[in-house]
Amino acid sequence: MAAINWNDDNIRIITELFADQVHRGNRPNSHLNNVAYEEISQRFKDKTGIELKKTKIKNKWDKLKNEYVIWKKLLLKQTGDGWEGGNHQSGRRMVEEGQSGFKSKVFVKARYS
Repeated sequence: MAAINWNDDNIRIITELFADQVHRGNRPNSHLNNVAYEEISQRFKDKTGIELKKTKIKNKWDKLKNEYVIWKKLLLKQTGDGWEGGNHQSGRRMVEEGQSGFKSKVFVKARYS
């Protein structure tokens, strides 16, 4: 199977499908159940034409979960002014942190806000 282009649209679609399955109760523990994987695979294919196997879906779940954990840690440590406006057309914003006279900026997808 060829590599999937995880562009912003495909990520938005898969995260919406993940959220829908969680709201339906198809995540009994830390991962989705088999019903969720099958439904996500079918609905993702319907929307994008791309077929996803269970392992690809699970890998994307794990990767997005790790990114979310990192984002939450950054947000909790953040002591500056919070969100900077950013380029809304690209869907990206910045978390701005000011400490000891310097600012470090981290690009974060607006989908996490």
